[in-house]
Amino acid sequence: VYNGKIDFSSVPTKIDFGENAISSVEKSYQGVLDNSVIVSDTRATNLATSWTVSVAQTSPIQEVNSDTEVPLLGGLSFMNYLFYDGQVLTSSPQIVYSKLAGETGDTVVIDSKSTSLFTLKVPIDFQKADTKFKGTLSWTLTSAP
Repeated sequence: VYNGKIDFSSVPTKIDFGENAISSVEKSYQGVLDNSVIVSDTRATNLATSWTVSVAQTSPIQEVNSDTEVPLLGGLSFMNYLFYDGQVLTSSPQIVYSKLAGETGDTVVIDSKSTSLFTLKVPIDFQKADTKFKGTLSWTLTSAP
């Protein structure tokens, strides 16, 4: 008996907001994903149940040492400035996609080639020259009957 499985076949490892000039106004930047979010479902049709993909910001975007990428004490932190589809990302998982009826095959949840739904808002006081920032997102796939 083959039961199959459901899991991610692709998730982004990097969301790039680019190198941006300092501005005298708050700026918003769209992130560019290096990979699409794709769910692969190889379960038998009678075992395919609904599923949900969510994302959480497990480490806020923060200023890091340019050489070691270790967070700087007292450096800038973009907690509450990263948005997914207009909603602030926090450590609480935010649902980005739900499939009510299970079905086998690949589902592109977020296409890396489409306009990104990830936005970073940068207040004037947070804009710095020659500075690197890094944060971590966690993707979760939940399947339940």
